[in-house]
Amino acid sequence: MQQSMIHSNMHQQQPALSVQQLSVNVTASLYSSMINPTVSSTPISAHNKRGRNDTSGLSDSNMQVRPQYHQPNLAFNSNNTPNKRIRGFNQQRNDGAYLGRYTQNQPAQLNRNSLGTRDTEKRNNNNQQQPSVATCRFATTRFPFSPFSVIFSQEVREKLVVDDLIKHALAHLNVELKTVAYRRGRAGKDECCILIFVENSESFSFLYDRSNWPTELAGCQFTTKNPSIPPQLALVLPTVSLQVDWDEFVQEVKSNYPGVENIVRLKNKTQQPVRVVKLKFLSPKVRGEILEAGEIGIMHMKYKVVEYFAQANVLICSNYFGIGHFRKNCPQKEESTCKTCGEKCSNLNEYQCSGLLKCIHCGWPHTSNDSKCKVMKDYRAALTRKLLANVVPATVGDTSSERTQLNNQLFSSTTSRLPYSTVDQAMPSNMNDLIGKKLDSMLAKVEEEFNATRRSIGELKDEMSIRYDETRKQGENNGKEI
Repeated sequence: MQQSMIHSNMHQQQPALSVQQLSVNVTASLYSSMINPTVSSTPISAHNKRGRNDTSGLSDSNMQVRPQYHQPNLAFNSNNTPNKRIRGFNQQRNDGAYLGRYTQNQPAQLNRNSLGTRDTEKRNNNNQQQPSVATCRFATTRFPFSPFSVIFSQEVREKLVVDDLIKHALAHLNVELKTVAYRRGRAGKDECCILIFVENSESFSFLYDRSNWPTELAGCQFTTKNPSIPPQLALVLPTVSLQVDWDEFVQEVKSNYPGVENIVRLKNKTQQPVRVVKLKFLSPKVRGEILEAGEIGIMHMKYKVVEYFAQANVLICSNYFGIGHFRKNCPQKEESTCKTCGEKCSNLNEYQCSGLLKCIHCGWPHTSNDSKCKVMKDYRAALTRKLLANVVPATVGDTSSERTQLNNQLFSSTTSRLPYSTVDQAMPSNMNDLIGKKLDSMLAKVEEEFNATRRSIGELKDEMSIRYDETRKQGENNGKEI
């Protein structure tokens, strides 16, 4: 931790700094280091010229010193007048944002409770950033492909729609369409929306092409809405120069590789383009061949190709929007939390929300389940790193059935081609059985040690009793002889 700011007067005698004043300096420096992280740590010399933004008008005798080494003899200005600060070139102008300002003639108090609360919040945030077992299982057992939306203008049966679609694909196009789930989705007035989840990338590519759909399903006209192309059908070129002719680059990629649907240059947090380029495919075969080769030739150059992994889905409680657990395991049983204002109430249906946005995680003006929340981003990044720690890259020979079987063994899931399907091998599905066996073995060892201790104590007692008897007899014999 950096040392506190010391406002010193160079022409006056420096009295010793009291413990009470030192606490104010420490607290002020904590806030100052957070608000002004770019302030130089070099002391401002009296011989140096002031910067353009230096408007303090102070004499050279009063200067700001931020030492980065330990100083055993601390000093403070003995005057009752408040010490002014010299503004550096990089220091902010906003005085209202500087929370660490104070004057010496104000009473200094040691706020131990605030420091303890701050440490507790820091420990809680560190614990919150550790992905839980439920979070990892949630991220690895959800449907890996986004659903296709089939919209009707009248009520239809979901099962009949899916059956007709599978029969049409097999009878007319000789394609075995594999689905894992279907359910009703949100629809407008007088509409019926059915969401269809597919099992593998081949089925996804088949349904993504609108020409493969029949004209009617369950005897009714319909419209479809395609999802975005998933990571299972994407690759990444990590080293594409920013000076390359983008239009020519895109045209040559699509002409040489017809299976490429879209080409996107990724951006960083400041929305500036980077060298990473993402390729989206509609042909799993073309993607597999390129991934197996490990490189791609474009404009007489070879670019390295790596697999693309999307960020994991974060598990959010629907009761009070906490991170890392399901609603049934929510510690807040009696109350619910409004996702808009963050206030707790016993019944959300009767609660009158103020409409003021406030996140329960960071306090900023957005909903508590907003994916752009800083706390949510940090947790998602930690979860993604944990999931990718032991990931096994997919190969061309990795069939959907093999991947599905692996998923079933690990997480009792019916999904396949999941990028994070093999990462959490340290958390098998029979976790309770393993814990029970471990506890049983520990209890057996404790009981064995206890029995051994009892035997040792018994043997010690017997030996002491025998020696006592021998000593007593010797004493009696000696008494008789005397």
